[in-house]
Amino acid sequence: MTKPVPKPKIGYVLKVFPRLSETFILNEILELERQGFEVEIFSIKAPTEARFHGQLSQLRAPITYLSKTESTGAQAAEAEASNLDLDPASTGRAFLKCLQDEGKEYLKVFPPALALAGLAQRRGIQHLHAHFASLATRITVLAHMLSGIGYSFTAHAKDIYHRSVNQQILADALERSKFAVTVTDYNVGRLEECSPRSRGKIRRIYNGIDLDRFSPQPQPRTQPSEIISVGRLVEKKGFPYLIEACRLLKDRGRDFRCTIIGGG
Repeated sequence: MTKPVPKPKIGYVLKVFPRLSETFILNEILELERQGFEVEIFSIKAPTEARFHGQLSQLRAPITYLSKTESTGAQAAEAEASNLDLDPASTGRAFLKCLQDEGKEYLKVFPPALALAGLAQRRGIQHLHAHFASLATRITVLAHMLSGIGYSFTAHAKDIYHRSVNQQILADALERSKFAVTVTDYNVGRLEECSPRSRGKIRRIYNGIDLDRFSPQPQPRTQPSEIISVGRLVEKKGFPYLIEACRLLKDRGRDFRCTIIGGG
């Protein structure tokens, strides 16, 4: 009987964790833990919100904050990074890349990348995964260059399409990665345009929910029907389409009530 292949220890790199609006990240980590993966979380910044998702209590993964201003725990993170067995050539290449990509902002990126590389090596992390192809991924790319640990990342929306996105930096992150994940087929095509050499290692995985958590009690259908939508009141959330859909329902004589919940 063959022994099961041991699962790699994964380090998740996030800008802020936990964050109430990013339930999809928490769900993803919880599912990895359910499947037997050991996960550690490296958060660049500490949260400022006062409310957190109830499922956070199920999380087993320890959280380390990388920025020196965030907590006393980050001082320990920097101390561990000082024990990193750095290759001078790799360090020089990583530092020059950081200067080229970040300019005067390099001090916001290179120190946490050093801390991440040192901690990941010391704690036996075998793979790094970042969410959003922005700050968290840029730090992860540098940590990869410093430590040799492979990485992947998930790209979402603003980190692909916003006018401030540096497409060359995004293409470099794709090409250095083991693989990349995004949340729509359209995004896959856009990322493949950005980095044709990365075709074949960009995967689409939808953000989803565990339907087993929702089991409404059977009861007689009541009128009017209830439509509820939750999201920030900004253009990209698409509420005009919901309102237009409500107009179509009204024109068809449907009895309903629509409640929109969100700030903005």
